[in-house]
Amino acid sequence: MSYEDLVLTHLRQVQDLPELVQTDIATRVSGYIQIAKAAKDESLLATFASAAMEEQAKAIGLGAITTDPRWAAPALAEAWCYATLSLTKGYLDRPAAKTIIEAIESFALGAESTARACASAK
Repeated sequence: MSYEDLVLTHLRQVQDLPELVQTDIATRVSGYIQIAKAAKDESLLATFASAAMEEQAKAIGLGAITTDPRWAAPALAEAWCYATLSLTKGYLDRPAAKTIIEAIESFALGAESTARACASAK
């Protein structure tokens, strides 16, 4: 199974979670993406990816599983950072990197928009 397949499979598992859990994960991922995009520096992007991996390790130490927001959010954020770095570094082929980036951004921004709409309806 390729890295792209692993990331997209994990994302599908997250999308099968209850809406509130998805929204929590999406909000966390969106925060990572917003900060990483603002950095505009590959070394900072690599630092964000490392921080996300450390957060995953801490979550595992606390007993989190792959669908737990404490693990899932940093995992998706790390995958987004890695795919973004791949566009210039060539770690993944370009189509795979773009697919991962687009899928994660679509999930993060879509679920976050849904959360804002629900909050404003209250």
